[in-house]
Amino acid sequence: MNIFEQLRDIISNKKNLLTKDCEAEKEFVPFMAQRWLSFYSPQFAELLNCSSNLYWKGLVNDKQLFYKLYLGVIPKKPFKKIKYVKKIKEKTKKPVYDDNMVDFIATRYEISEREAKEYLETGLIDIKYLKKQLKT
Repeated sequence: MNIFEQLRDIISNKKNLLTKDCEAEKEFVPFMAQRWLSFYSPQFAELLNCSSNLYWKGLVNDKQLFYKLYLGVIPKKPFKKIKYVKKIKEKTKKPVYDDNMVDFIATRYEISEREAKEYLETGLIDIKYLKKQLKT
């Protein structure tokens, strides 16, 4: 019994298949079940957050109790495909400095070019002030 069969049982079937199969109990991971259930809908996430924060200390060592909690808390709904929520990657910005700035900072502060680039990228060095110094 994989995670999606367990989720289908929790959401739509409500047959408590975990108690009928010893192998399924070994495969059940409460954290992963809660994670995937929270992806199902925002309402499920709110229900699980409220209930799990209250009762996790008493359930931490018993997978069957966690499963029964999920069966009781989650309302019966038709099962749908659960989309995994991914982190949105930030677009990489083009550097606003040139090689002259990097060389100038590296020689002036006696650091490597890599460190100079890191200082410029983090914004710890004022680029406008640096451009004035390079012109003179």
